[in-house]
Amino acid sequence: MTMSEPVVLTRGLTKIFGGQTAVDGLDLEVPRGSVFALLGPNGAGKTTTIKLLLNLLQPTAGEIRVLGQDAVKDSVAVRRRVGYQAETQRFYPRVRVGISRLGLDDDLVILRKAVFEQPGR
Repeated sequence: MTMSEPVVLTRGLTKIFGGQTAVDGLDLEVPRGSVFALLGPNGAGKTTTIKLLLNLLQPTAGEIRVLGQDAVKDSVAVRRRVGYQAETQRFYPRVRVGISRLGLDDDLVILRKAVFEQPGR
């Protein structure tokens, strides 16, 4: 990744679920060193866009580059460098997670530990 290359670049990014278009031809460029947010009402495609950037969902069409790498072809390399905290955590059925609040803001949460539960416990 060069210093002038954007940290996120999408061209024509589209995701269609069945007949429903969740992301429609998104062209996005986030410059290095900037602060960026996806804002919009429920169903606007914000979460879908994030999942597409991390290749947690496959795009229907378009190009995605994150940190200079193709997010589809080099998804493991991208995920090694990008953290993602979902609003709702989904773990394997036998995993429980301890959560610690930092006290600065109720929305700021860190995961303390994940413990695999033994059957019958």
